[in-house]
Amino acid sequence: MIPGYKGTMHIQSQCILTIAALAFALASGLPNQVSADELKEAKVTQVIQDVRVLPSNASPRAAAVNDDVRHGTAVQTGVAVPE
Repeated sequence: MIPGYKGTMHIQSQCILTIAALAFALASGLPNQVSADELKEAKVTQVIQDVRVLPSNASPRAAAVNDDVRHGTAVQTGVAVPE
């Protein structure tokens, strides 16, 4: 038997318990729900195939890079269906 072996194990278990208690305290202190600011505006950065901007107060139109998308405007993506 090696002298001091129990002491080493005791220090290791104490360290593990301390770390576990600290991790639990930090995790329980974090907010349950993280909220972000409401999205106000977006910008079209890429157009692949059929992308249309559908403003609530105007007719739908083809989207172009750098178009602003504001509240009340939808963006439709997908392959165009012939009418």
